[in-house]
Amino acid sequence: MDQINVTKIELALINAEKETNNYAMRKFLDRSQGKYSYKALAKRGHPYNSTHPFPLDMIPYKDPGIVNKQSGQFVLSWKKNDPYRKGDSIVSKTYNDAPYADDLLNGIPGLTIPRPLMDKALPNVAYFRNRNLSVGIRNALS
Repeated sequence: MDQINVTKIELALINAEKETNNYAMRKFLDRSQGKYSYKALAKRGHPYNSTHPFPLDMIPYKDPGIVNKQSGQFVLSWKKNDPYRKGDSIVSKTYNDAPYADDLLNGIPGLTIPRPLMDKALPNVAYFRNRNLSVGIRNALS
């Protein structure tokens, strides 16, 4: 981003977005490090299968939005980009580029249930972002 024409408010928005992106990354990483191995899940009857869905209280952590670390590829595949200008907005992105990330997060019809890791983390991220934006704008105007 061209720093020459950036106003105090734009800098505040960029910093707030960067802080939010870092916070989102921490939340997604936290939810990607469950401790159950594939072998342990098999002993439990594969609780994430969709052919015989398990009640929530039988799913590890009682939360399908916590993904077990297993090989570590998923947790190592979280990426983020720096904030950038898109039209009149300043945006950033946090994403997982593991080859199976979409199947894991959305489920595979007839095979696995969706794992709503991002959906579970985003309300906290949205609150954090709104607070950052408010504080940043208030500081820029004072």
